[in-house]
Amino acid sequence: MLPERRLALASIVVLTFPELEVVESSEGAAPLDFPYIPGLLSFREMPAILAAWARLTVRPDVLLCDAHGVAHPRGFGLASHLGVALDLPTIGCAKSRLFGTHRLPAAAKGRSVPLRHPQDGSVLGAVVRTRTRFVAGLTDPSPWTARGVMIALRAAAEAVGPVENGLPTELWAGPVSSEPSTAE
Repeated sequence: MLPERRLALASIVVLTFPELEVVESSEGAAPLDFPYIPGLLSFREMPAILAAWARLTVRPDVLLCDAHGVAHPRGFGLASHLGVALDLPTIGCAKSRLFGTHRLPAAAKGRSVPLRHPQDGSVLGAVVRTRTRFVAGLTDPSPWTARGVMIALRAAAEAVGPVENGLPTELWAGPVSSEPSTAE
């Protein structure tokens, strides 16, 4: 049995766009002081993300977050929280749908459909197909993309659409190493 983790670990990778070349990466850690409560991950994960942010020397123009933005039951997920805390445009780009309804996008890469609020039908985000082929039931056809803050949905969808073969590995890879660096 693995020991219980007492630290949250986070990594940030700054990429060029649209080339997706790595410019810089950083890591951060913070004590896990907040329990796991679905829908409230900001309170658990933000301290580690902000620690990784503090180590960056290059400031990106926009954050593409492995998190939900406004497509969240409370309308304000981790991507939105980060955008407000850092005063930076953010895009929530999650691997699974937390909230909202949609049709499947057409099979062609780059196609999208609206992600809508289940009660009022307002557009929360987009389901953007980032690859042409997928295995039904084993992989999702598309990431769920929603505005975090300070960015229009069209710009968010355009930022996610061109990414080849799904999102860059660095964005989903987790910590760059098992121990956060100690460099100041």
